[in-house]
Amino acid sequence: MRTLIIVALFALLAASVWFAAAAWERLGGGPIPIYGYVAIAGGVLVSLLVGGGLMGLVFYSSRHGYDDINGGEPWLTTVIERAAAIDQSAPLVNLTQ
Repeated sequence: MRTLIIVALFALLAASVWFAAAAWERLGGGPIPIYGYVAIAGGVLVSLLVGGGLMGLVFYSSRHGYDDINGGEPWLTTVIERAAAIDQSAPLVNLTQ
């Protein structure tokens, strides 16, 4: 089953590449000027920078506790744990509600 899916996906890829090449030949068009290549390269660069920056923010947020259940306040968990350690009879209370 897995092999059949892979073969089907490669066939779909080959058909789409063939269609793109045929459309490119039939529609033609003039050559791309140098400022066109500069614009394409600039767009690719900006897209990579934005994507990399957003991924960096995701990892920063995850590693510094901003994605925790308590709403992004890593100090709150420490305060609750210290209070429970001082008074063992005190139940843990969810202060984020």
